[in-house]
Amino acid sequence: MKRDAIYGSALIASALSGLVTMSMHPTGNQLLADVQHVAPIGLAVHALALVALPVSFFGTIGLTRLLGADGDAPLAALAGLVAYGMAQIAVMIAAVASGLLAPALAAHMVATTGAEHDVAAALFSYTGAINQAFAKVYVIASSAAILLWSCAILAHGRLSRAAGMLGALVGVLALLAVTIGHLRLDVHGFGAVVLSQGIWMITVGVLLARSAPEQAQAGL
Repeated sequence: MKRDAIYGSALIASALSGLVTMSMHPTGNQLLADVQHVAPIGLAVHALALVALPVSFFGTIGLTRLLGADGDAPLAALAGLVAYGMAQIAVMIAAVASGLLAPALAAHMVATTGAEHDVAAALFSYTGAINQAFAKVYVIASSAAILLWSCAILAHGRLSRAAGMLGALVGVLALLAVTIGHLRLDVHGFGAVVLSQGIWMITVGVLLARSAPEQAQAGL
């Protein structure tokens, strides 16, 4: 199995993991309504997301390696990898807040009363704010990464230009939606981002897996 196929498979697997995570991701109201049954689901899907993070980054190293082989693409491809690394850190923090901290605080809220309940409720709300802040950083940084990689694809044509145009569209629309403020990063809004980025990642993963061995010249 050639090296690019391994990188491509990593991108596909991580994208599918993200889609599974968001399809099963409970809302805050669902968590508070039934902590005992919903918390384990939240923990499981966030654990899957956390496991997928290094797999995803491994795949993007392969993508960057291919796109950075020649011409003017290396800088754009490498900048994309740097931006994606920042995005991975941000989404890791968001996932820990949502999947590990929030369920514990929710359980404490339903099990206590009075001042102790109020403190847990305040911390639960703060955890939600932390999740939203780092989710926004993730969307901006990952969208910038996809846009940069797509520019590199369009610049030298090592992968399908259609993938470059799709990535440019996905990256620009997400950046505009978040920066202008029209996209709420709740389960549905963030899920839409994961879906659109996942489609692009799977597309690129398939192209990497099918690329000729001689295309895999070292760029990193």
